[in-house]
Amino acid sequence: MNPTHRIISTLLLCAPLLAIASDQQVRDLMFSDAVAARDAAKAADAATYAPRTFERGSDALAAAERDFGQDRPLERIKRALAEAAQTYRDAQKIARSARAELASLVKLRQAARGVDAGLHDEKNWQLGERKFREAINEFERGDKQASLRRAAEAEELYRRAELAGIKAAYLNDARRLLNQAEEARAERYAPATFKLAQELLATAEKELTDNRYDTDRPRDLARQAQYEARHALFLANEVKESRKEGVESFILAGELPLQQIAGLADLTVSFDEGYQPATRSILEYIRELQQQQRTNEQELYDRARQIAALEAQLDSLETRLGGISEQRQALEVELERQAKERAQFARIENMFNEDDADVLRDGSDIIIRMVGTSFPVGKATIEPHAYGLLTTLMEAIRVFPDAMVTIEGHTDAYGGDAINMKLSQERADAVRAYLRANMNIADAQIAAVGYGETRPIANNETKEGRARNRRIDIVLHTKARSGS
Repeated sequence: MNPTHRIISTLLLCAPLLAIASDQQVRDLMFSDAVAARDAAKAADAATYAPRTFERGSDALAAAERDFGQDRPLERIKRALAEAAQTYRDAQKIARSARAELASLVKLRQAARGVDAGLHDEKNWQLGERKFREAINEFERGDKQASLRRAAEAEELYRRAELAGIKAAYLNDARRLLNQAEEARAERYAPATFKLAQELLATAEKELTDNRYDTDRPRDLARQAQYEARHALFLANEVKESRKEGVESFILAGELPLQQIAGLADLTVSFDEGYQPATRSILEYIRELQQQQRTNEQELYDRARQIAALEAQLDSLETRLGGISEQRQALEVELERQAKERAQFARIENMFNEDDADVLRDGSDIIIRMVGTSFPVGKATIEPHAYGLLTTLMEAIRVFPDAMVTIEGHTDAYGGDAINMKLSQERADAVRAYLRANMNIADAQIAAVGYGETRPIANNETKEGRARNRRIDIVLHTKARSGS
């Protein structure tokens, strides 16, 4: 009789239901206890914390696998499986005990691994791993005192490696940037900034050494060191470039950003006394804007409170009258109309980016300021590059199909008054003609008027201000048709 059949026949004496079982089913049944014990040992990381015991269990299980495959006697297989299951359970118990007794070592090893300590301090990491294995082996043999001594030695090595990993994580970018700055000779061309970056890096490193787990301040210092290193690198390159082009070019280049900011703020600034007067003017302008913002926020808050109080009064009045009054109905209709207009305004606003047009409200009028539509100097010819923007303008006008449309032409203050008035009218007429030719709008619904230089919106003494004054404004009179 085949040996496998002998095994099955023997099992049938104890379990008749296995009469129809396959060899694989028999194997699974026989090995289930040992396999479950092995999986539980793996879950406890016994291969790490009870390696010799876990290995003996694996050897016993492997022997049972070989005997089963070679149709060895059932009793022999059962003994090997029982040994494997018990040994795995022993390994699980030892591993749990080791993790508890050597908890500080386990935690420190995990922390060092978490910062890739082995990459940044390979020597101490490898020595720590060797001491770790010795501590585990001593614990497994039952010599806890020797195990604790080895664990203490391993912890010190892991601490050193972990510190290297932490420093690398927080300081390496700053070190790399400082090396680049040094190669650019920042120590010579930007000595104060380069020195500051070095000091910040040194302080961050000291903070990490003193208390590696309080990383908030070292992280912030490292970021500052990175910034100052980049700053030193930039300054070194700029100073070297200025030596080629001359100090005057370097100073003029420094004036340009302030001049651009002042132009955007519609301020007239000069640099005949250095940067400070311009800086003061810009700062004062910003402070005024901030104060105005605070005032506006307070006014909005006050109005919100007033509205809430009025709504409460209306609710009270409604209760006393026993229903919705005609005044309340009229108010609700007006609120609905305003909400619709706000949505339409937002729709138009979203059609344009800041380089194409500014969209403003003036009561019930909507002003589309076409900053992206420019004309050749002294001419009223619409150039092809403006066609796309004018197409968007037509879509915006269609949002209020019943609105009256006024096209306003404006110029800067350069040139004679009469010439500017004529030129602004011609430009407004050109835009009106383009719209009439390309969209379905009645002749009586769209008007064009030139204002010349009489309605500036910015300072004509600056280049940026003059550019803003040379404009076409499209005004949508949203209430004009209703006679409101």
